[in-house]
Amino acid sequence: MCLSRPGRVLRRRGTMVEVDTGEQVRWCSALARPEVRTGDRVLTHANLVLTILTDDEAAEMEDAVAELLDGPARRPD
Repeated sequence: MCLSRPGRVLRRRGTMVEVDTGEQVRWCSALARPEVRTGDRVLTHANLVLTILTDDEAAEMEDAVAELLDGPARRPD
């Protein structure tokens, strides 16, 4: 299962943008969102920018992911 995480666009080269998710930095296609700019918060999947997020949306998603990762290591019985 893949979990999309919000990231910040660091730079752009043509139709590609470099996105930092805090855990990794990778190049993603911006063909689906050609209006994306350096500094934008984005949600990516399979190296494609899916949507541009507001800072509030990105923070909410980051909080939810942190809660999932910091939760119990096993399911309750």
